[in-house]
Amino acid sequence: MMLIPRLSRWPEVRREQALQGLQQVFDHHRDLVVFADLNMKLNLLWVSLKVRPGGCWELVTAVREVVPEAVLVASHAEVLQGMAKQARKRRFRFGLSDVRARWRLLKPKNGSQRAQRNTKNAE
Repeated sequence: MMLIPRLSRWPEVRREQALQGLQQVFDHHRDLVVFADLNMKLNLLWVSLKVRPGGCWELVTAVREVVPEAVLVASHAEVLQGMAKQARKRRFRFGLSDVRARWRLLKPKNGSQRAQRNTKNAE
């Protein structure tokens, strides 16, 4: 979903240029785009895509070349990227590198039941 601010207030000529440009983008990415809808009242461009690595970013970049004002509101890839960025910040804040963070998650704690059972069995 992309927001195009004040699209309904644009001059008619500019709107037609944007629509023709978007049509060209969608024709070029015909194998990727399943559905596209431009809601003039809400100034929203809704596009459904086939799953393909990098396909979302490819289409967003192409749309922004035609309509620079277009802003990506949300995409599944963007959400995943944001979650990964937050996790990196959290690890950095607590002084954990990626490797150490994974090790701490996998390493059993000294007081865990599994560690206690292993020490009893060893005796």
